[in-house]
Amino acid sequence: MRTSSFNIKLSHRIGSISIIVILGLAAIAGIYLYGTSVQDAYQQKAAAANSIYALTTTVNTQLLDVRHSEKDFLLRNDLKYAEHHNELQKMIILRLGALQQQGRAIGHDDIAQKAGIILEGFNKYISQFKALVESKTRLGLNENSGLEGALRGSVHAIEKKLDELNESKYLVTMLTMRQHEKDFMLRRDPKYGNDMKKRASELTAALDQSELSPAIKNQVKQNLAVYQRDFFAWMEGALAVGAEQKAMSDAYASISPVIDVTLKSVNEMNASVESESEKSRADIRLAMLTGMLLIGVVVLIICLLIGRSVSKPISKIASVLNELANGNKAVEIPYTKRGDEIGDNARAAKTFKENLLRVEKMEAERKEAELRAAAEQEAAKHKVVSEFEAAVGGIVKAAAAGDFSQRVDLEGKAGIVLSVGGAINSLCENVAKALDDLMKMLDSLAEGELTRRITAEYQGNFATLKDNANTTAERIGATIAQLKVAGREVTNASAEISISTTDLSQRTEEQAASLEETSASMEEISATVKKNAENAQQANQFTAGTREVADRGGQVVAKAVDAMAKIEESSRKISDIIGVIDEIARQTNLLALNAAVEAARAGEAGRGFAVVASEVRSLAQRASQAAKDIKDLITNSNGQVKEGVDLVNRAGTSLNEIVESIKKVADIVADIANASAEQATGIEQVNKALTQMDEVTQQNSALVEENAATAKTLEHQAKAMDERIAFFRIDDSAAGEQRAQAEAAREQRPVVAVPSRGPAAPKRAVAGARRMQAALATAVNSEPDWKEF
Repeated sequence: MRTSSFNIKLSHRIGSISIIVILGLAAIAGIYLYGTSVQDAYQQKAAAANSIYALTTTVNTQLLDVRHSEKDFLLRNDLKYAEHHNELQKMIILRLGALQQQGRAIGHDDIAQKAGIILEGFNKYISQFKALVESKTRLGLNENSGLEGALRGSVHAIEKKLDELNESKYLVTMLTMRQHEKDFMLRRDPKYGNDMKKRASELTAALDQSELSPAIKNQVKQNLAVYQRDFFAWMEGALAVGAEQKAMSDAYASISPVIDVTLKSVNEMNASVESESEKSRADIRLAMLTGMLLIGVVVLIICLLIGRSVSKPISKIASVLNELANGNKAVEIPYTKRGDEIGDNARAAKTFKENLLRVEKMEAERKEAELRAAAEQEAAKHKVVSEFEAAVGGIVKAAAAGDFSQRVDLEGKAGIVLSVGGAINSLCENVAKALDDLMKMLDSLAEGELTRRITAEYQGNFATLKDNANTTAERIGATIAQLKVAGREVTNASAEISISTTDLSQRTEEQAASLEETSASMEEISATVKKNAENAQQANQFTAGTREVADRGGQVVAKAVDAMAKIEESSRKISDIIGVIDEIARQTNLLALNAAVEAARAGEAGRGFAVVASEVRSLAQRASQAAKDIKDLITNSNGQVKEGVDLVNRAGTSLNEIVESIKKVADIVADIANASAEQATGIEQVNKALTQMDEVTQQNSALVEENAATAKTLEHQAKAMDERIAFFRIDDSAAGEQRAQAEAAREQRPVVAVPSRGPAAPKRAVAGARRMQAALATAVNSEPDWKEF
C-alpha cells in the first residue's frame, strides 16, 4: 500500500486536496439540501398551522362581534344590527368550513371535529337568533310598531274615553291596570296578567253599576276589551322573546368551551411545529459546522503529510548527490522504485552514479590494456607510457576521488597522449560543470529558492539529468505558488466571514434589545388593560347598585300613585258628604221658611216660634254657604290632586324609563368589562409570545458569537499556513500566472444565487468563497497531470 502511494505524482497528491475539499463541500451541500427540504416541509406545516391559527382567532373574534351585534339589537331594537349579525354569520360559517378542511388536510382530525361541533352549535344559535328577531319584530321595535304600537293605541283610546267621563274612580282603576302593565314589563312575571284581569273585572262591574248611558258603557267596555287583548298579546310575545333569548344564550354557551379548547389545541400545535422546526435547524447547523471542521482538519493533515513526503525525499536525494559529488560511489540511491517526480530524480541520480562507475571501469580496463600493451611494447613505448602516466594518472585519481577540477597538461604532448588527454580534460570539464549546476540548484531548493534553473547545454544523460532537475524545480515552484494563492484566498475568505459574522452578531444583539423594549411596553399595556378591566368591573357593580336604587324609587312612586288615588277617592267622598250637608241645609232652610210662614199665620202666639225659625233659617243659610265654600275648596283640591296624580304618573313613567336606561347602561358596562378582560388575556398571551421571541433571539446571538470565534480561529490557522509557505521563493511570473488562472476560473464559473440577508456582509462572504473556488480551479487546471487526475 505504501509502495503504491509512492507511484502517485506530486501534482496528483496535491490535487487530492482539492478532491477532498470538493467532496467535503459536496457533503455539506448535500446536508444543506437535505436540511432545506426538511425546513420546507416544516415551513409548510408552519404555514398550515398559522393559517389554522388565523382562521381560529378570526372565528373567535367574529363570534365576539356576533355577540356584540346581538346585544346591540336587543338594546337598541334596530334591524341594522340584525343585518350585520347575518353578514357575520355567513363569514363565520365559511371560515368554520375552511377550518374543518385544513384540519383534515394536515392530519389534525381533532381540530376538524371541534370545528364541526362549533359549526353545529352555531347553526342552532343562528336559528334561535332568527326566531328572536321575528318575535322582537312582532312585539314591536319601537313604541309605534307591532304589538307595542297596538297596545299604546288601545291604552290612549280608553284613557281618553275615561277622561271624558271625568269619573275619578274609573281613572283610579285604569291607573292600577297601567301599573300592572308596567310591572309586567319590568319583571316579566305572569302574575301581573291575573291582576290585570281582576282590575278589568272591577272596572266592568263599576261601569255596570254606574248611571252612564248604555252607549257610553258599551264604548268603554269595547275599549277595555281591546286594551286587554293587546296587553295579553304583548305579554305572550314578551314571554316568547324571553324564552327564545334564553335558548339562544344556551346555544352559544354550549360552543364557548369548545372554542376555548380549539384555541388551546391550535396554540399547542403551533408551539409543537415551531419546536420541531427549531430542532431541525439546530441539527443542520451542527452537521454543517462539523463537516466544515472535519474538512479543515483533513486538508491540514494532508497538506502536512504531502509537504513532509516531498521535503524528506528531496533532502535525502540532495544528500546522496552530495555524497556522489564528494566521490562516494558506494552510496545507495534511494527512491528509485517510486513512480513520481522524486523517483525520476532518484533514477537520474542512479544513472549519474552508474555513469561514474562506468567511467571508472573503463579507466580500469584502459589501464589493464595499457599494462598488457606495455608488456608487449615495454621497450618501445616506455617513454610514452611514462609521460601518459605522469600526465593522466593524477587527474584520473582526482576524478575517481570526485575532484574534476584538474586537467591534463597537453603542452608538448603528441599522439595518443594528446588525444586521450584532451578527451579526459573534456570529460572532466563536462562532468564538473554538470555536477556543479546540479549541486547549486539542489542547494537553492534546500534553502527555499525555487527560481534557480540549469541553463547550460548538455547532451545525453547530462541533458536528461538537466531536464529532470529543471522539471522538478518548476513543478515544486508551481505547487508552492498554487498553495500560496489557495492560502491567501482561504485567509481572505475567513477574514471576511469573521467580519460578516461580527456584523450579524451586532444586529442580533440590537434585535434582542428591541424585543426587550417591546416586551416591557407590552407589560405596561397589559397592566393598563387589567386596570381598565378592574375599573369596568367596579363600574358594573356600581351600575347594578344604581339599578336597585332605581327599582326601589319606582316602587316608591307606585306607592305614591296609590296614595294619591286614595286621596282623590277620599276627596270625592268628602265632596259627596258636603253635597249631602248642602242638601240638608237647603231642606232646613225650606223648613225654616215654612215654619216662619206658619208662625206668621199663628199671629202673636207664633211670634217666638217665628224668631226660632228665623234663627234656624239663618243657621241653615250659613251652613249652606259654608258647605258651598267647602265644596269649592274640595273641588279645587280635587283638581290639584288630579294634577298631582298626573305628575306622579309622569314621574313614574320617567323613572321607569330611567330604570330601563340604567339597565341598558348596566348591560353595556358588563359587555365592556367582559371585553376588557378578554383584551387583558390576549395582551398577556402576546406578552408571553414576545418573551419567547426574546429568548430565541438571545440564543441566536450566542450562536452567532460562537460562529465568529470559529471564523477567527480559521483565519489564524490560514495565516499560519501562509507564513510557512512564504519560506519558499518562487518566480513572480509563475505567481502571476497562478493568480491569472484563478481569476479566469472565477470568471468562467457560473454565479450561484445566494439568499440575501443583509446589505454588506453576505457579499463579502460570497466574494471570499468565489476566490477560494478560483484557487482550487487553478490548482486543478494548472498542469496536464492534474487534469488527468
